[in-house]
Amino acid sequence: YGHVLPDSPWFGNPTFKISYDPDEARKLVKEAGYGPGNPAKFTMAISHGGSGQMQPLPMNEFIQQNLKECNIEVDFEVMEWKAMRAVRNKGPTDAANNRYDGVDNSWSNDKATDFETLFGTWKMAPNGINWGVSDAIVDGVLKQFMVTFDDKAQDLLLRKAHERIVDQAYMLFVAHDINVHAAAPKVKGFVPE
Repeated sequence: YGHVLPDSPWFGNPTFKISYDPDEARKLVKEAGYGPGNPAKFTMAISHGGSGQMQPLPMNEFIQQNLKECNIEVDFEVMEWKAMRAVRNKGPTDAANNRYDGVDNSWSNDKATDFETLFGTWKMAPNGINWGVSDAIVDGVLKQFMVTFDDKAQDLLLRKAHERIVDQAYMLFVAHDINVHAAAPKVKGFVPE
């Protein structure tokens, strides 16, 4: 439902509620000027695995199939994890990346600085890995956060940033992809894939 889990003090109360509603999606796509004879098209750089991603290919293929039902065609350029990171790190304005409309990356969401890394305008390539979000409201809140040292005040600021990020739909949030780990001696028969 967002960059952080709903029980996070940073989640807040976004007004945009993510749901599965193909009819509404087709309606919105039609309002944007696309449809069955003129689907919206974009290309994503994705990896076949790496960095703790559980099942990136089947997950992306599922998203691709769901979007196709809504007149959105997604093509993938599948690459090795480090190659995809190189694409990500160059950013969307690099001439070598002009064929990509986005990257599917497993993003961290456990540190307050992850908001700056992904959404701060000053973190666009080559200064960081923001892939095109330029929002004066988010920038202002993040800059205020960086000079605020009270934990409760920081939580309120990140909540405000998160609400804006979700409401503006800057990312397609799919899953909080947390691999299961079992390392205790009493655990028997667990085989990570």
